[in-house]
Amino acid sequence: MTANHSFTLLMESLKKYSLLERGLDIIKGVGNVADYWGREVSKDIREADFEYFCQNKLNRKDTNFKDMNADVKMKHVFDVTCNLIQALPSYDNFLKESSHPIHSPHVNKILLSSPEFSEDVYTVVTYSDYRLPVNKSITIIAELLGCENLAIDSSLLLTLSNQFNGMSLNPQICNLLLTKTVEITIVRKNSNLELSKLKKGTTIATAKLVHPKNLEVK
Repeated sequence: MTANHSFTLLMESLKKYSLLERGLDIIKGVGNVADYWGREVSKDIREADFEYFCQNKLNRKDTNFKDMNADVKMKHVFDVTCNLIQALPSYDNFLKESSHPIHSPHVNKILLSSPEFSEDVYTVVTYSDYRLPVNKSITIIAELLGCENLAIDSSLLLTLSNQFNGMSLNPQICNLLLTKTVEITIVRKNSNLELSKLKKGTTIATAKLVHPKNLEVK
């Protein structure tokens, strides 16, 4: 199982249990030790290569990945990484070249390999602070994260995050502006004080790219 496949399975599980928005908000990036290994040692990296490295370079003769649980296996992989880098992993010596932000074209490409993510999925966050009066519509500017590969005026289907069940959103389909933002109108329908204010950077919705052929002709 590749690192990309493992990440895809994690995202599929989050989506299955309606935790995708929360996951995209908490997980900040995706790194792959195999990418680093591919540049420094060998392009064709397999699990057996990590096992061999532990046995011969780290002098751990009894290492057997097949009999290890995930925690112990990852500890060995971490030790291998530290040995290759000759230091603890940091932004400059590892993350800069071997990881990607969670909101990036790279991660979207990984997710597209799964039938659960047949369209690009983007996180939508508030562009600034907003106060939300009860039963009164307010237009806000929201920013799409990781949408560098999207064309201006792309059509997007918005879905409010679960935490905003007391709100309505209009329109559900909108177009990406030149500033990589969207304008949406929301209405707060209850007096829940937790929903009275949106702080800048709050994840408010997810957006899916809608291809022109799927748009209804009015």
